[in-house]
Amino acid sequence: MFTALYARITTPFTMALAVSLVLMFSTQAEGNRVRVKDIVSFQDQQETDLLGYGLVVGLDGTGDGTGTQFTTQSLANMMERMGLTVDTKKLKVKNIAAVIVTARISSQQTSGSYFDVTVSSIGDASSLQGGSLLLTPLSDPNGQVRATAQGPVSIGGFNVKVDDGNKIVNNYTLVGRVPGGGKVTQPVPPLPGADQKFFLSLTNPDLTTSHRVAERINIKYGTVAYPIDAGSIKVIVPDS
Repeated sequence: MFTALYARITTPFTMALAVSLVLMFSTQAEGNRVRVKDIVSFQDQQETDLLGYGLVVGLDGTGDGTGTQFTTQSLANMMERMGLTVDTKKLKVKNIAAVIVTARISSQQTSGSYFDVTVSSIGDASSLQGGSLLLTPLSDPNGQVRATAQGPVSIGGFNVKVDDGNKIVNNYTLVGRVPGGGKVTQPVPPLPGADQKFFLSLTNPDLTTSHRVAERINIKYGTVAYPIDAGSIKVIVPDS
């Protein structure tokens, strides 16, 4: 709705931003202008943290040891659901690691939206490098399953052994991310009244910019925008 609106920017930092955008946006005699959407973001007040327990498979001998009983039991349970009966005492899980999966989603993400998740080893694995997260349900603090996660794990580093028995480690290899591995199945409900108002959050908080953004919105749509502080503006959605 506000992509065509412009706000006059005169503070030192935001003036530099306006100059950098001069090839993209028009400059008028009264000063440089930038689009509102380029200096603000929608402030979502309804977010929820997600948590899940999963297995990372495909590791090159860097997974949990046989002493990590919950990994062994998890693998046995998964195999039973697939119709295979296995003896937990004979299972070797060196290529598998038990992990806690965490993420955060907002009410702006609808069913089918994808998001990044973080996986953290909870057993005695030495590295998650090269592993892939199996399908994992993710629940909110109330126990409601709101998403699933799966996919290859990226750790941004490595952990290898050299000939003399020493290790070469780059970055921490027991925590990784699955980019775009999460998928919303049950969206977070928006706060009551979210369809009547929303908030804009300035990328670089400034009291003058906050007031001028509200001023430009009000010139276009009437008195609907109210600067709350240097970083946020409340906008009342008009009935029209």
